Amino acid sequence: MENRRGLIDMEFEVQGEYLPIRLSGNFPVVNRKATFSSLQIYVGLKEKEFRGKKYLVAKKASEKDVAPEGAVVHFVYRTGSHSNVYHSYVFFGVVAKTGMQRLTLKDNVGEKDVEIEIENILPIPCIDENEKKALKAEIMNKGLLPSHYEPVELLYKLWMKEKAIPTQQEATNIEEEVITPEKVEKAFSQGSEELELEEVQIPQAQPEAKKQELVPLYLLAFEMPSAYLAVHSYTANAEVEERKFEVEVRSVLEGFRNRFYREISKIFHNTYYGWIAVTEKAIEEAERWNGEAIEVIKTALRNAKTLAVENRLKLALQRRFVKAVKIYMDVNDAKELLEEAIKKMSEEIEELQARINNAEKASMKKKIQKMLEDLIAKKAMFEKYLSQL
Repeated sequence: MENRRGLIDMEFEVQGEYLPIRLSGNFPVVNRKATFSSLQIYVGLKEKEFRGKKYLVAKKASEKDVAPEGAVVHFVYRTGSHSNVYHSYVFFGVVAKTGMQRLTLKDNVGEKDVEIEIENILPIPCIDENEKKALKAEIMNKGLLPSHYEPVELLYKLWMKEKAIPTQQEATNIEEEVITPEKVEKAFSQGSEELELEEVQIPQAQPEAKKQELVPLYLLAFEMPSAYLAVHSYTANAEVEERKFEVEVRSVLEGFRNRFYREISKIFHNTYYGWIAVTEKAIEEAERWNGEAIEVIKTALRNAKTLAVENRLKLALQRRFVKAVKIYMDVNDAKELLEEAIKKMSEEIEELQARINNAEKASMKKKIQKMLEDLIAKKAMFEKYLSQL
């Protein structure tokens, strides 16, 4: 079908009957904070324009427990430390009436293969790198760039090129039988054979594709010591509540809070997602500030004059105040987040420049100028990271 640009229309959406789906298994966990799991349901293809270029991207389903026949299921799981992956699993499948099945997912990094149960999902093999390049060329010849972050080459092959939507199959109880990936591929392409699966070794995904799925950012979590820690007494009635603070303790705590917000904003930026940074330095910086928070509590404790404040500060010493964690985001979501942050920084830069022009005292101009320089440096850091995505 020709569209208004004279190119082949690549818009597509699966229209099959909705089926309940499930994928479960006992996957290893090395470090919960460095463990990632993703289940994506692809239900179509669409064209998207971004920065003057036209891309072929995938349509995703929001529901994860039901999907239309013909939809493609993509599962990724990895666990390890913040710097290394120890176990990694990848699975592709197509929604079809297959009933319950059991198969073994190969560990692409370690040696812990995992048995999983799937419902109404027919496993399919990954496409190899040569076939992927050929499919990419076909898509580009139609006037579009394939997304680097979604398996659009595979989706294009199944839906647009081969129109390999599985025929309806009756649910079946699975008997023990080993099915090779070659048998799975043959049965899927024929679309009429009923499979009974016990064990399928899923081929290893290409490392380049795994790297492109998600991008790292650094999220700051913090809870600063508040002036509440300095409260030594209060009176309350139906109309008014009056709190009394230990002045020295309150001064120490509030001084630290002000310094924290001023300094942490040199590397983190406050977005609708939270405080975000783009460099590994963020984790080290957060640890430093957590250490400083603890030292501030110890200083306040030495200045405490009442038992109530002393006990409250001692309890506070057992807490963590600041932590940065490395998170992984879909690249399009990350781009949107960073672009919005950069836009806000540009607006703040204009405001600071106006304040410098309007400032009367030289000392104030110098203070605002330093804030401006820090913000320009942070904006450049965010822009550099965005340009690499």
